[in-house]
Order: sequence, then C-alpha cells, then structure tokens
Amino acid sequence: MEGHGKGPGRRLPSQWWWRLKRLGRVALRGCCEENLTVRNLLNFMGWKKLKEHFNISHMVQVREGRVCIGSAYVHDLIRVEADGTVSWGSLGTSRENDDLRRYFAEMAAAPEKVRELLAAPDVFAVSLRVYTYRGGEILEQWCECYDWPNVTHEGEMMYENSHHKERARVVKWARENAQAGIDLAERRLVELRGDVVRMEGRLAEYREDLRRLEGEA
Repeated sequence: MEGHGKGPGRRLPSQWWWRLKRLGRVALRGCCEENLTVRNLLNFMGWKKLKEHFNISHMVQVREGRVCIGSAYVHDLIRVEADGTVSWGSLGTSRENDDLRRYFAEMAAAPEKVRELLAAPDVFAVSLRVYTYRGGEILEQWCECYDWPNVTHEGEMMYENSHHKERARVVKWARENAQAGIDLAERRLVELRGDVVRMEGRLAEYREDLRRLEGEA
C-alpha cells in the first residue's frame, strides 16, 4: 500500500519522502495565465493528453522516468514509456479490471499515437500555484486542482503531506522532515559507534589469542 492516513495513498510516507532524490526544477514563476503550456520534470509533456485521448479514469502520473497508470494502492499498474512502449506494472497482467485491459490494448495497438501524445505540450485550463519541497529547497509548482489525488502540471502526484497551496505549511513540513532525518541519523550513529566499540574488543581478544599461540608448535 502506498501512503497512509485518511484514505489509501493520500499521504506520502515520510520515511520515503526525505530520501527522494533531488529533482530538477521547472522555471514557472510568474507564469499563471490560462492555457499555460509547460514541460514537466521528466520531459513527458503529454501525460494529460494521453489520459484524455484514451479516456483513462485511473490515476495518471509521471514517476520513475515514465507515465504511470494506477490506483491509490499501486501507482504503476500500467507503465508507459516515452517511446510508446506499454507494459504491465508491479502486479503484472490485469485479468479482472476491464478498464485496465482496455487502456493497455488500445495503447499497445497505437504506439505511434502514444509517442505523439507524449511529445505534445499539455494545455491546462487553469494554473494554481502549489508548493512542495526537496530536502532544504522549497519548490513552486502549478496545478489545475488542489489536493490528492490530483497532480501538478509536471505530472507529479500531490499527496496531502507533500504539496500545499500555503508556502508556510510546506516550510513547516520540510523542517519537520529534516529534523526527523537528523534524529534518525543520530540514533544510527550511536548504534554504529557501539558496534565499533564491540568489534574493537573482539579484535583485541583475537590478537591476544594469536599472541598466546606464538609459542605453540
């Protein structure tokens, strides 16, 4: 299961979030007019066009270098690559969900159309400012609708504890996350130092054993 809290997948687990790699930032500041066209973080421009063209009712997001079609529990039931390749995701082939089978069949039969859609700029009716963070950096992004399970213009899922329209709240989250990382690292260092002391003691014992055996035939 992804996330926890008021509903499945609504919150990004903090132990994952603070370890996420720092991603490149899209320069969007000041660009909040209607019909804003942007390139997303992973160079997938047409995730929304793909969703609309194939009438996808499941969640669509850009993640791990690809477009993912999934649910609140599993984000990548179907994976779509930039070259138009379509594959089943974490749970393998879906035999029970008619919608998933339809998406897969239609996209697999039209790889050129998939590539065309992903290469085309997405157009958004409205651009609302939203904030998130990467480590110690507060990022400004844009979206059409706030809150989970919506995504940013870049295709990034907005969890309840990862994105917010109030910058101050995101700064608070970032500070809490950094402090949690510090606490975890400090506890781990104490454990490791204890391991070092214990291992040094064992090393001394082994050396003493070898010294005592030097006179043995």
